[in-house]
Amino acid sequence: AISPGGTSLASDQDFLPAATATAVVSQGGLGALNRIDLEKVLAGTTAFVRPDIGETEEGLAGGTSRKDLEQMFQLVYLTFTAPRADPVAFRVMNDQLKVTLANQAAIPDQVFDDALEAALTQNHLRAQPLTPARLSQMNLDKSLAFYKDRFADASDFTFVFVGSFDLATMKPLVERYLGSLPALHRNEKPKDVGMHSPAGVVEKQVQSGIAPRSQVSIVFTGPFQNDEAHRVIARTMAETLGGNLQTTLRENLGGTYSVGVQSSFTKGPVEEYRLAVNFACDPERREALVKAAFEVIEEYKRTGPTLGQVQDARVALTRDFETNSGRNDYLLSRLLFKYEYGEDVNDVFDMKPYFDQLTVTALRDAARTYLNPNRYVQVTLLPETK
Repeated sequence: AISPGGTSLASDQDFLPAATATAVVSQGGLGALNRIDLEKVLAGTTAFVRPDIGETEEGLAGGTSRKDLEQMFQLVYLTFTAPRADPVAFRVMNDQLKVTLANQAAIPDQVFDDALEAALTQNHLRAQPLTPARLSQMNLDKSLAFYKDRFADASDFTFVFVGSFDLATMKPLVERYLGSLPALHRNEKPKDVGMHSPAGVVEKQVQSGIAPRSQVSIVFTGPFQNDEAHRVIARTMAETLGGNLQTTLRENLGGTYSVGVQSSFTKGPVEEYRLAVNFACDPERREALVKAAFEVIEEYKRTGPTLGQVQDARVALTRDFETNSGRNDYLLSRLLFKYEYGEDVNDVFDMKPYFDQLTVTALRDAARTYLNPNRYVQVTLLPETK
């Protein structure tokens, strides 16, 4: 289930209580039952429901076997209507976080990830990592109030069920448990809180750890027409470019064990893309490997992938689609996304037209559009100097 809004509707002052609301409230249990008692009641059943509040939406995820179907619906109802605040559980959670966060400052990969996110979001308040110093901003009452507000109106939630069930069994459960959820008929949209990637080039180095190892991320960003056609082309371009980078940086230069290109896209409140080139290497070789990576990127933009790469990509995409189409989690996430953003639901069951559009020219042109040498963030991890 999903509904527009999320933490974007919280003020900056109350952002942390909003962002931690589901974690805090989930520790409290439901209704008259604390978390431990609730687990005892549910022992032996398969039903589960987890609330979540993201940046632009709030929702639920759940699952069950057929025999426990009604219990899952009961949990959905209670998750909306009977969240429970538990001061003792909140203090325990806070104490555990202090220990965890104190240790994170000494983990090089965590330092690197935090620096990368800060650079990509221009150090936006809402993207800053949780630290021991910020724990004082957590507030049980504010978290509970924000949670209740986000789940006070079921009228703008979209519920999607995928699995082995029949409508005759589902209909009375939907009518009883979902039909009786509170409805305020609010018309909400997520707000643009101003967290955007930088428009130019940002290069940053961070030092952490003593191991002779560097981590490099080069992330290209920008506005994006976020529809199925453009996502398929951008992802396939990233995959084939990743193969070329692997060939040059690992096989030809022996500079890294693995290099890849990951793509991600946002749909609202603004449409943007990220294409991240990631690899680890010897600190002494990082500059040469970064130079080589950019040379591979520029070559791809000149000539595109080979025809064989495109054909292989089509075969792999078709095979993965056929495999995934039999998986509940894949169908669920795809259907939910389509309904959330008003895209054509038929795409979930037929992707062939999008795979057929993949050509050498289409992927080359995508590289020219999305791999802009004047707009990227590069962050490098280096070991601490002695």
